[in-house]
Amino acid sequence: MPSRRDTLKALIATFAVGAVPAVAHADTWPAKPIRMIVPFPPGSSPDLIARIVTEKLATVLGQPVVVENRPGAGGNIGTGMVAKAAPDGYTLLFTINGPLVTAPSLYRHLSYDPMKQLAPVTLVATSPNVLVIDARLPVHTLREFVALAKSKPGALNYGSVGNGSAAHLAMEQLKAMAGIDLQHVPYPGFPQITTAIVGGQVQAGFMVPAIAMPMVNAGKLRILAVTTTGRTSLLPSVPTVAESGYPGFEAISWQA
Repeated sequence: MPSRRDTLKALIATFAVGAVPAVAHADTWPAKPIRMIVPFPPGSSPDLIARIVTEKLATVLGQPVVVENRPGAGGNIGTGMVAKAAPDGYTLLFTINGPLVTAPSLYRHLSYDPMKQLAPVTLVATSPNVLVIDARLPVHTLREFVALAKSKPGALNYGSVGNGSAAHLAMEQLKAMAGIDLQHVPYPGFPQITTAIVGGQVQAGFMVPAIAMPMVNAGKLRILAVTTTGRTSLLPSVPTVAESGYPGFEAISWQA
């Protein structure tokens, strides 16, 4: 029976950035360190999870697996780098859904084609998003936030990790459903969005709970709603966007 190491080698050698050249060397791979490109900055959710994954991969494969952060353009820059890398199994991509799923539909001249230049290895994690606001705002529910936004059309800003990201599309969906006008401000990653909300540059944003909770616990951010169809066991007391007045709303992030 194949060992876990042999199975993992076969998966990555077959699927990582082009199959044909890598398969020919599957028996000797990996013979040198592997780099894992994360198209978001250090401290972001993909970065944190990638570092856990690379530690385990290095143990199983017997070679270092090094994270390289290549942020920019909502993850499209780093994703494009991997798409253009040699298809030898030594350059992996760890990303969220935006650069792979939504970007090809939003950008006519994207520098890569995920269907032709990239191939999947595995889904690593899925997560709900939470709507967070500056805790200094005088609102405690999504309905109150919508009322505040309607009273000040265009005066409130929100942050996301770029056009086409899950956080961007989630807020645009909420804007359309609620009939509110918020200004979009893109940032390289969620740590920068968190800093911007705490600093008052923007007032709201969608992000994964793991990024939000430290500042929530510190009293700097407030969670208004979660984006799953039903309440999540991670935050059982937090209502969903759907139950807060917008049935059918759902926005899930995944990482692979």
